[in-house]
Amino acid sequence: MSRISEKNGVEVPIYEWLGKLGWNCRTNEALKPHARQFSNPIIESILVERVARINSVPPDAAKRAVDILKHALDRP
Repeated sequence: MSRISEKNGVEVPIYEWLGKLGWNCRTNEALKPHARQFSNPIIESILVERVARINSVPPDAAKRAVDILKHALDRP
């Protein structure tokens, strides 16, 4: 029987991998100002800001793009 835990076998390697890709780990306290439901993996305010910055578009254009993506992903 394997002694690998979910934390050590899955969670830690994924955190390390995402860290190498430039992702930042944030605590629950740091995420509270975003008022995100725990069941929702998307923090829309951060996503919109990043989409605007990466694509050099105004925040309202980034918000529309994020809304389109969310709608498409809600109804595959």
